[in-house]
Amino acid sequence: MKYKHKLLAGMSGFAFFFTSCMSFSGFYQAYYAENSIPEQLLLQNDEKPQVFYSSHINIDAAEIESEHYVPIGYASLNGPEYDSREKYQRYLVQKAALKLCKEKRAKIALYSYAHTDTVNGSITLPTTQTSKSSGTIYSGGNSAWYSGTTTSTGSTATNYSVKRFDYAAILFIPLPEPVRVGVNCVSLTNEMRTNIQRNTGAFVRVVYKNTPAYTANIVTGDVIIKMNDAAINNAEDIPAFIRDLKTGEPVKITLVRNQKELVIDIISD
Repeated sequence: MKYKHKLLAGMSGFAFFFTSCMSFSGFYQAYYAENSIPEQLLLQNDEKPQVFYSSHINIDAAEIESEHYVPIGYASLNGPEYDSREKYQRYLVQKAALKLCKEKRAKIALYSYAHTDTVNGSITLPTTQTSKSSGTIYSGGNSAWYSGTTTSTGSTATNYSVKRFDYAAILFIPLPEPVRVGVNCVSLTNEMRTNIQRNTGAFVRVVYKNTPAYTANIVTGDVIIKMNDAAINNAEDIPAFIRDLKTGEPVKITLVRNQKELVIDIISD
């Protein structure tokens, strides 16, 4: 993505100064319409959001989800290094993540940044040089004093080097309703189908802590293929099955783990 900047040069050196402060706001992508999120789940006026740095944002995002949170949107961009000092670079990105969190009224923001490449080059800048002259002119026995300035223009080439980074932030709110079974699944990709040698099922992406699935040791990476007598062909089949469950109802979950079928019994919350 393009990022606006200004080049300032001086005789003593050359530096990049970026006119825009670090901001995620213009790059935010929401997963849900803002008016579809219940008011009580959003950040309230008397609350302070939590902001965390991550060097492995996808792994840590799943960990936050397992604590009964749901992502509501994200922002990502590729831009320049905002400060060569690591401490201040992190501070600026954290500040931007906090600002986005407050704007969208999320409870948690997870942010990351990683160096992608360094852009090197040179730029030709105009230069000017002014010289002054003065003296006395004699002509026909008379004399006159004169003074003046002469300005000449030219150019000089200056080298530059700019580090670029990928910046990302993910926002979270609490889950909107209690978890009945305790899994969040996605439909199988082509790679997953090849790995497990079957076309149907739902890949367990997140297991929510202290839920029936969690205590029964269902884990991330399992593929659910049946719940009681209902075949699970894709991730959409699981919410449809859970919708009709009653509290305390037994559920027999058939899943694939390491290319072997397992049957795990749970009691729904």
